[in-house]
This record gives sequence, structure tokens and C-alpha cells, in this order.
Amino acid sequence: MEYAFNVYKNDLEADKSYLRDDHMLFTYMFLNLLSPYLHFQILNMIDGKYSVRYVLLILSRIKVYRMEKGEIISEIPKKANDLVANLKIDLDLLRKK
Repeated sequence: MEYAFNVYKNDLEADKSYLRDDHMLFTYMFLNLLSPYLHFQILNMIDGKYSVRYVLLILSRIKVYRMEKGEIISEIPKKANDLVANLKIDLDLLRKK
């Protein structure tokens, strides 16, 4: 439990909020509920080979452009491609179905 709070505070930096209305607060709380879940899902996938921050940084370089006729995935950088191959991530999950 202490590890989860440490992730919540330090890795996700979710201990401070400067919100002005209820809608922003509800959105903030929903994302704070979802973030640790995703963090620990990634942590289970990487099996100690990488840090979660590194995985998110590398995968954030993959861009999906949505157009009227469909989606286009940009060119995938070499590091991201290697990481996707090592972690066996299916990039078709990014596509709208």
C-alpha cells in the first residue's frame, strides 16, 4: 500500500490540484483513479527490465493521426519499435474500431 501511495505522489505527481470548478475536479479524480491502475499494468508487463516512466516516454513518440477516412500511425521510432517488440504490444489497439 505504501508503494502505491509513493507511485501516486512521486511518479504520477498527483498530490497537488489547482482546480476551479466541479467538472475539473471530477475529471481530475477519475484520471487519478485510472493512473495507478495503468501504472501497475505497465509495471507487470515490463518485469523489471525498464522503468514505467521510460516506457511511457518512448511510447509517447508514437503518433496516431485521425482523418475523415481513417487513422494513420506515424513512422515509429527505432527505440519505440524495439520496445513494442520486446514487450509484445499490439499496436492495433491504437486504432479505432
